[in-house]
Amino acid sequence: MNRRLPKFNLRTDTEGNDIDYVAVLMNPEDFPHIDLETKFWWGNSDTTQEEVGDKFVEFCTTWKKSFINKQEWKDLFESIDVTKINEVLMTHLGLEDCNPDLKKITKYFKREDDNNYYLESEVNLVDSFPILAGAWSEFSIDTFSTWNLINEETGEISVVLELIYAYKHKRGGSNGAEVARIIIKKDSIEIIFVGKTYTITL
Repeated sequence: MNRRLPKFNLRTDTEGNDIDYVAVLMNPEDFPHIDLETKFWWGNSDTTQEEVGDKFVEFCTTWKKSFINKQEWKDLFESIDVTKINEVLMTHLGLEDCNPDLKKITKYFKREDDNNYYLESEVNLVDSFPILAGAWSEFSIDTFSTWNLINEETGEISVVLELIYAYKHKRGGSNGAEVARIIIKKDSIEIIFVGKTYTITL
């Protein structure tokens, strides 16, 4: 996708000796997901026009998460083929007889466009690791956290997921430990284990 940076006008709001510098979106009809006004810097009567100009140029020429429609991150996550990730996990973790069977899940918080992305599995792996069966009742692969990234120079977006072993103790209590970090991009998926990285080309 060839993205273009939004354009802004500079507005100065003065109250006493305090000055707020506000970027006002020039073409809101083309960027309905971007706030119409953004305070990007503040100063006082000693602030020079050169300082203001430099800060304004930096704001207008650097890609920010707020410049991207959140739907794009969701579409990126929804586009991946989870079976390929499952295959890598099975091979690297030695799960030859048990497919972790990860599923894509989008969880919403507060608003429908405020979401996180998860790869979750209901497959209990205890039977695949008999040495663990004495202490754990459940052992599965889950997502601990996710976050969206953006390349500030190009505007390229990616979704990062931290996969964990999630386990429950037979005598109560639960915990987790990191398995891998997954980076989803437009043309590739990186699955990063300690000491080994797999790249799936899309």
